[in-house]
Amino acid sequence: MNIPKIELLQEKLLASSTFALGAGNLSAAIDTFANWLLGGFGAGLALLLANIDKMQGYIATNAIRRAGLLFLAAVIVGTVEKLFALVITTASKGYAAGREMGAGVTGIDLQQYFKESERAFYFPARWFAARSFRKVAQGDIVALPRALLRAAQIQTWIALAEAGLIIWAIYTIIHAL
Repeated sequence: MNIPKIELLQEKLLASSTFALGAGNLSAAIDTFANWLLGGFGAGLALLLANIDKMQGYIATNAIRRAGLLFLAAVIVGTVEKLFALVITTASKGYAAGREMGAGVTGIDLQQYFKESERAFYFPARWFAARSFRKVAQGDIVALPRALLRAAQIQTWIALAEAGLIIWAIYTIIHAL
């Protein structure tokens, strides 16, 4: 496989390393926040449900039901966020390990490496990997870290949607008091 000469190689290597590291760190921080948010509200909702008979004079049962449905929606959104976190943090760590292991190694048949790497994935990850490998083969060595950073930003938006659902659920309970 003929890889074109890459102009500004050092700058692109620095960008790819910082993008991959930044994406992994951002993803981990957002995931921690999302887990805390779901866990905290889930515990509060469980306390309300466990004492629903004692709460009947203070809060309408249908408000707790609506808050529970909003929590369920937040859990679904949180599951999507968690999938993003798993992919991003794993890919970021794999990228860093690959950079470290590949430092100083020469004479690699990249076509064979890409072929073996693609075979390790199922669809749709295989499609994403093949696309990233094509970009690298064309000289765009920042493609994967750039995609990771973009995915971490999408993960952030998903976590904000999750937070919005939790806030709406809290408002539903407070408004019913």
